[in-house]
Amino acid sequence: MARCVYLLLFFFLPICAYAQELIPYQEDDGVIVIGNKANYVEDQSKNLTIKDFEKGNLNDRFITFSETAPNFGNTTAAIWSVFTIDNKTNQILYLEFRKTLADKVDFIYRDSLGQLHTLKTGNFFDRDTRDVEDNFFIFRLPPSRKPVTYYLRVESTSNISFPLSLATGREMFTKHRDEELGYGLFLGIILTLVIYNLFILFTVREKIYAYYVAYLLVSIIGYDVTAMGFGSEYLWGNLGIGIYINTINHVLISSVMIFVLFFISSFLDLPKKLPALYKSNLIVITIGFILIALQVLLNNIITTSLIKLFSVVISLYGLGGIAYAYAKGLKPARLLLIGWTFYIISLITYLCYIVGLLPYVHYTTGAPMYGIALEALLFSFALADRIRELRQEKMKAQLENLQLIKHHNEVLEKTVYERTLEITAQNEEIQAQNEELVTLQDQLSLQNESLENQNLELQGAWETIDQQNDVLRQHTENLEVEVKKKASDLFVSNQELVNHNNQLQQFSFITAHNLRSPVARILGLINLLHVPSVDDQERQHILNQIQKTGYDLDQVIKDLSVILDIKKGLTENYEAVPIKSTLFKVTSLLQTELERNNVQLSIEVDTFDTIIGIPAYLESVFFNLLSNAIKYRSPERLPHIQVQAKKDNDLMTIAVKDNGIGIDLASFAHKLFGMYQRFHFHTEGKGLGLHLVKTQVESMGGKISVESHLNVGTTFIIELAARR
Repeated sequence: MARCVYLLLFFFLPICAYAQELIPYQEDDGVIVIGNKANYVEDQSKNLTIKDFEKGNLNDRFITFSETAPNFGNTTAAIWSVFTIDNKTNQILYLEFRKTLADKVDFIYRDSLGQLHTLKTGNFFDRDTRDVEDNFFIFRLPPSRKPVTYYLRVESTSNISFPLSLATGREMFTKHRDEELGYGLFLGIILTLVIYNLFILFTVREKIYAYYVAYLLVSIIGYDVTAMGFGSEYLWGNLGIGIYINTINHVLISSVMIFVLFFISSFLDLPKKLPALYKSNLIVITIGFILIALQVLLNNIITTSLIKLFSVVISLYGLGGIAYAYAKGLKPARLLLIGWTFYIISLITYLCYIVGLLPYVHYTTGAPMYGIALEALLFSFALADRIRELRQEKMKAQLENLQLIKHHNEVLEKTVYERTLEITAQNEEIQAQNEELVTLQDQLSLQNESLENQNLELQGAWETIDQQNDVLRQHTENLEVEVKKKASDLFVSNQELVNHNNQLQQFSFITAHNLRSPVARILGLINLLHVPSVDDQERQHILNQIQKTGYDLDQVIKDLSVILDIKKGLTENYEAVPIKSTLFKVTSLLQTELERNNVQLSIEVDTFDTIIGIPAYLESVFFNLLSNAIKYRSPERLPHIQVQAKKDNDLMTIAVKDNGIGIDLASFAHKLFGMYQRFHFHTEGKGLGLHLVKTQVESMGGKISVESHLNVGTTFIIELAARR
């Protein structure tokens, strides 16, 4: 154990030296990292000034680092960074201090004329105090004929590190644009999962989805909005709440763990299946709320350290709890176990960076982003798997109900048969009694008129009994008819339940595919707004496109709502759908992809060509086939897509043909339309598109076939009912 500690100290503790290094910057240097070229001084008293450095009294206290981003971890001291820049470009240079959670940041230098310049900024100050508007701290370095020494003084209740870089304005902000694209993609993935699970929440109204959505939202706010500084840049920069950012960040760290434990408890149904583990979770959640209260009230290094320790302990506790549940036979815990493992790896990496055990690089600072994204995706897959298991349990219950109904019918038929036998026996007994009476009547025919009157009365009784027999026989027949009607009604109800399950599956697929394109376009247009070279006219055009795409997204949601309202089978919602206008609507959504890839699109469809079906399904079919043709285009030739429609009596044949890379039907024809089937791995995808296309075509009463040759192209042929 001691050897491991010494090894860690050897690799991660700073290497000390005392020489002041001159940092030159040439015209074509691009972005250079200078964190390991600066000198550092720990100011425990927080009383040092620039005069102390200029007198030369602190040279023996200078520390240098071999790491590109020196990390001092959590400390109460003020840290000074001193470096000398020789600007040989005659341009303004930009110094990036790549931190977002820093309470006080002082940037000090004396120009070539001897004038002292001081800029005080940080989270404790308004956004207007920053030299450059950005989520990180960026300072302008004016051109100078001779080298200039700069001083950066930092105080923070969070960890202090010095990821410093130097570049011209063009190089610096090009780097920022590329980095923010990654953050935007992460935000897009999480927001897509939030929207998707909100729809499911409103549909099934189960609290498990509320916990999952809350976990996703807190993760976004905690990482993208707070930890990465975008909230300070766009929301509360000048509201005077910067002194609370550290508190907010650590409160969100605890909240993420709390909502994850709520989600796991609900997902695995721990109150019923593992009550002891559920009670343990409640205790841990209570501790989390106590730490949040202490952080809000005290906000010091002790509380922040406790919250970080709480996060590490809960991560390990959660991993053990999920593993224990899986060992106890709870199979849904397997995907949770995989997702939680990814999160633990990312969390440990990030916390090791915070306490100074790992260097400041993209993979350490971005570890929570990767971990949260992978964990959120795997948790979403776990929810989908849980829906599948619930559907199977429901189908099993339906089969049991049918068997129970069949058994009840058999018992009822047996009871009716026994009652019929009893009535028949009674009739035979009555007939025997009647025969005896007739015999007695013959023997007593010589008796007086009083006996004859008694015989007449007996005859009347016989007629009454016959009438009662007729009533009983009619009642038996009516009972049999009623039993058959009840059995028929139960069968129809069961078929309606099966249809509703199929409609719910279609809704889930359409939600995942039809929402992705408008959301991707909105994210792409928003990223264009951050490009510095965009003028006002282009910006207005981009905003108009965002508004148009928003309307398109709203229309998709309305179409999905119509599908949800289907209650008595898909044929009741069939309508006349024009092919050409539907195709134009889909190509407008894919316009950017078509233009960017130089796709030649040929449409041979008559304006009056119309099918009988569902508009949302036809749009989804076209969208998936066209986007697949673009995605799997051949790099050896310009992409060409041809769409044809031909009507033959009551049948409409639609062909979508491309000259892409093709499909090996000899190997994959048997699983071409299966779920999660992919045949080309040079581009991203989930393998759901063709399965969704086939399901929607068959739901509209049609069929689909495919012809394809490798390196030649693919043709999908769809046959649907045409409007007369």
